Amino acid sequence: MISQEDLRKMRAIAESCRGSTKEAQIVIKNELERIQASTQIKTKDQLLEARTLLKEMKESQNFASQQRKERMIAFDRVRTSQPRPTR
Repeated sequence: MISQEDLRKMRAIAESCRGSTKEAQIVIKNELERIQASTQIKTKDQLLEARTLLKEMKESQNFASQQRKERMIAFDRVRTSQPRPTR
């Protein structure tokens, strides 16, 4: 069991280390909960899977863009090959 005196000593040590090398620090419960809520721990496999998924999405977007570009070029060829109507 830790006494109040021990807690005070630990707090004094933590507060005295703020300006120099930090070996310990006191974190408020709300701050700890905020840190835990905003932190995501991912394994190497999860990172690799996310990277692969992102790459596939980018490739499909590039493919769709390339298809649109080819259709536009084909329409331009047809349009330029037809004579313009006169008034």
